[in-house]
Parts: sequence; C-alpha cells; structure tokens
Amino acid sequence: MIAGIVGNSAIILLYLVTRTVGIPFFGPGAGEIEEVGLLDVGATVAEATLVVALGALLLRQLSRQDMALALLGLLSAGLILLHLPHIVLFFRLIFG
Repeated sequence: MIAGIVGNSAIILLYLVTRTVGIPFFGPGAGEIEEVGLLDVGATVAEATLVVALGALLLRQLSRQDMALALLGLLSAGLILLHLPHIVLFFRLIFG
C-alpha cells in the first residue's frame, strides 16, 4: 500500500511540475511547459483518488496513536501539495 501511495503521489507531483515549471531542467528543451488536457486531468484525479483510498485502507490498520501521527503526516503532505503551484511560481519568479 505504501508503495502505491508513494508511486502515485510521485506521478501527481511530476504532472504538476511538467505543467508549471516544465522539464527537463537543462538542455535544448529546458523549461518547455506541457499543456493541460482533459484526459490528463482525469488521470491525475484518478491517481489522487487512489492515493486517498490507499491512505484510508492504511489508516484502518493502525492503532489510535499511530493513526494520529499518520493523519498529521498526511495533512502536512496535503498542505504542501495544495501549495505546490504557489511554491513553483515563487521559484520561477526568483530564478527566472
């Protein structure tokens, strides 16, 4: 389950980076930003749903104390994910 959460979260993160900053970070095509498409968004929403479902399954297996720590970690990760576009735009403004 953890591998599924980490793997799908990494794909979501890569999607956000390619749509805001662009990859690769160096070379002739550096910084080319991909367009956002309907199928892209649908696939990313499906991956996010899978991450939430796997997280819920994982939480059901934990004790109360472990569940509180896991929820704190998930909320922290969610907060960072929600602010990722702001963070990326900030770094684009600073570093060009």
